Amino acid sequence: MADFLLKNNKPDLILSSKSIRTVETLNYLMDIDKKSRPIYDDSLYLAEPKKIINCIIKNVNNENTILLVAHNPGIHELSVSLVKNNDELNLENDFPSASMSIFSLGNNEWHDLGNKRLELIKFIRPRDLNN
Repeated sequence: MADFLLKNNKPDLILSSKSIRTVETLNYLMDIDKKSRPIYDDSLYLAEPKKIINCIIKNVNNENTILLVAHNPGIHELSVSLVKNNDELNLENDFPSASMSIFSLGNNEWHDLGNKRLELIKFIRPRDLNN
């Protein structure tokens, strides 16, 4: 998943929970991309969607691509709540560990993130890489 991410959507900003599991997950990416410098934020631990949005807004400047490493069910609920084109990618039923939902904000107005519906560009699970 780290290879896929770096080849397709290299993040300008990385936000991560401080939990052992999220730090271990993020270490795979950092082993490949030594320049990555994540921001670890306590508020992301088991956070509900509103807290995740607040964390993004608090930490973002003018970045185009953000990687968020957080926990279910919050990250899944956030993805479902943001998407406006879920019919074709069926995000609601399955969001296993290490899954990625890639959205297009359309601009860099992150301050308004909680009030927008975004285009889901791609939803990928680890098992999808084997197909």
